[in-house]
Amino acid sequence: IGQTQSFPFSDDFFNFLLHNKQSLASDKKERESAQKHVINYIKKEIMEGRLQAGDQLPNEYDLAEQLGVSRDSVREAIKVLQSYGVIKIQRGDGMYITKGDLLKTLEPLLFSIVLSKVDKSEIYKLRCSLEQSILNEVIENASESDIQYIRSLIEEMRQLYSQKPQNQDEFVKSDYNFHIELAKITKNNLLQGLYSIILCLSFPFIRQTYESNPCNHSHALEDHEEILKAIENRDLLLGKIAIDITLNHWMQRSELNNIKD
Repeated sequence: IGQTQSFPFSDDFFNFLLHNKQSLASDKKERESAQKHVINYIKKEIMEGRLQAGDQLPNEYDLAEQLGVSRDSVREAIKVLQSYGVIKIQRGDGMYITKGDLLKTLEPLLFSIVLSKVDKSEIYKLRCSLEQSILNEVIENASESDIQYIRSLIEEMRQLYSQKPQNQDEFVKSDYNFHIELAKITKNNLLQGLYSIILCLSFPFIRQTYESNPCNHSHALEDHEEILKAIENRDLLLGKIAIDITLNHWMQRSELNNIKD
């Protein structure tokens, strides 16, 4: 009875209990570091051409052994790369490098921009740069069938505008289709992907401008017709003027005059 009872666990475990916060934080940091190590390794293999679309990765155990990390770290890294659309897992078969899905890859960027609450002025300025580049390519490369389709989209907007009552959602969708079609004509997938993000960020504001003043529908139609005129005439200067006017009108309607250069 008079003897002092020993602690029922090891000294190491006792120290863990005393310093668990520091230990857990350290373990988490190590796991994150190991996870990044796996991601960076696969990224480097892809960038340097040793891994290509369709190639199979080693299994979790072999990859962990090869990189000197835990299987948990490999598993976490694979989940991240899956979410980026870099890796796909075929059950019972293994892990493969995908062919790549640009839009899926850019989706996290869209969420990040929205959640970080990027200022509308930054969206406006980036949209100015992208739309001018897109229109220049369209003016130089659009086929007659491309131009005809763009014309039909403006006609669709005109018909929606003339309807009473107006269908706000359909008008905004038609406006979006007009702009995204211009990007498609460039046949530049990366440009299309980035521009689609900017449009997704812009159109809530554009919708607000339509709702705030019915006259903005007719102004938008006029602006789109000026863009079409520049394309039909293959006129780069007219295209620059049309984009400047269009986005300046959008800026004014969105009450963004404070960012004007």
